[in-house]
Amino acid sequence: MSLHRRLLLLTVTMALLIGAGVMVVMVLAAERDREAARAVDLRTATVTVSKYDNAVLDQETGQRGFLLTGMDSFLEPFERGQGLMATLGEQLEEMLAGTAFADDVAEMRVAAEAWQTGAAIPEIELRRTSGVQASAQAVAGGAGRELFDEYRARISGLETLVADAAADSRQRVSDLSDRISQMLTALLIGVTVVLLAGAATVRRWVLRPVGQVAAGARRVREGELDFPISADGPPEISRLAQDIDGMRRTLVRYLDDSERSRRALEQNAALVLAMRSDASARLDDLPGRWTANGEVRSAEGLIAGDSFDLVQLSDDEVGVIVVDIAGHGAVEGLLALRCREQLRAALAAGAAPGEALKIVADQFDQLGTDMFLTAFTARIDLRDGSCRYANAGHPPPLVTTPAGGIWLDPTGPLIGPVAGNWRTATTEIPAGGHLLAYTDGITESRRADGEFYGEDRLRAVAESGPVEAADVLVDRYLRALADFDPAGQRDDVTLLVVARAMPTG
Repeated sequence: MSLHRRLLLLTVTMALLIGAGVMVVMVLAAERDREAARAVDLRTATVTVSKYDNAVLDQETGQRGFLLTGMDSFLEPFERGQGLMATLGEQLEEMLAGTAFADDVAEMRVAAEAWQTGAAIPEIELRRTSGVQASAQAVAGGAGRELFDEYRARISGLETLVADAAADSRQRVSDLSDRISQMLTALLIGVTVVLLAGAATVRRWVLRPVGQVAAGARRVREGELDFPISADGPPEISRLAQDIDGMRRTLVRYLDDSERSRRALEQNAALVLAMRSDASARLDDLPGRWTANGEVRSAEGLIAGDSFDLVQLSDDEVGVIVVDIAGHGAVEGLLALRCREQLRAALAAGAAPGEALKIVADQFDQLGTDMFLTAFTARIDLRDGSCRYANAGHPPPLVTTPAGGIWLDPTGPLIGPVAGNWRTATTEIPAGGHLLAYTDGITESRRADGEFYGEDRLRAVAESGPVEAADVLVDRYLRALADFDPAGQRDDVTLLVVARAMPTG
């Protein structure tokens, strides 16, 4: 018999055994689930019976208090209990409809209503109209006590019956669970027996010829790449040996290809490093009391999906650009650089920040329907600190002033497959203030306990000391982020600072 047939027989036997066992277990589990649901219903009914009894007892207590004192406040529990009794009674009839307890519920409700209408309500009316002595004589007659004792006997009996039924149902659930465990144990034993019975066949028809294949593979691994791999055994194992030998021959060819690929990677490494360098702007010295500095830190490898730039638009004006492509890696890095260059060209051509974002958005459909980016761009007048900006769904940059920080919220949606428009807004960077533009890799940095860095911490760092040169501020922000999450960043981190020092003297 071939290996295929032996294994097929073993598989069919195991499948039949497991199928039969699973079917029995499913039947038992379904029965257990039904019984568990019944136990829950009975438990709920027990609680509802107790609530019903408490409502009646509250009524009886309130009625006695009113008969003794004549104070209407004692009737509040009585009046509240009337509505509660009706609601709970209907719930009990619905819960126990179709069960052996349906008649007991009806008789209990009849007894409760008989006490209400035959004793409690008349005695209350008698107390109101004829005084405490008349109502006391009516109570002393004992008719109300007999009706209340009848109700108590009915509800006590119902509560006992339902509680006993709930206990029996829980015991039934436990018994069914035990039977399921026993069936699973028997199924495990049966599968083990079948596996042991097939072990000898597997050893003779599989392990021995596979050992021959393994011995040949070891020789190849030790360097005998020309050693042919073969095996004596079932046709299936022989074909396996042939396939492995074919793989050996393929690997020999791949070794040559890998060597050529390695040389190609060495040649292209310079390109990767150039992309990483180009993600950060060339921050030339600014005139007057202005300084600028920034940094890009990628989350994976060398290439980030973030990019920033500082464009010298004229002697008195600079452009600010921060771009964040969704994701990080080589593809995202190239796209970030491309979008940054488009914004740079638009600002250099005199476009307002909102118009520059529109120009990029119009070209964005070339990037694919599953890509999107956020961006912040601004034109800063170095003479008076006025700043025109537009924010395309980007984390709001922060401008520090003597009165506190100002967040530059989005002026339009993020840039993606869906068209949008971006408004150009204005603000001012005062002397002694600075502009901080960043990506969400900072504010969404999260520690192992799940806490985010957030905008509040960022603002606290911005206001924690005097405004200094931009490179000092960048170092301050990065140190605070590292102190918050020593384990390291999980997303690209980019920040750009443009600072305006206070006049000297």
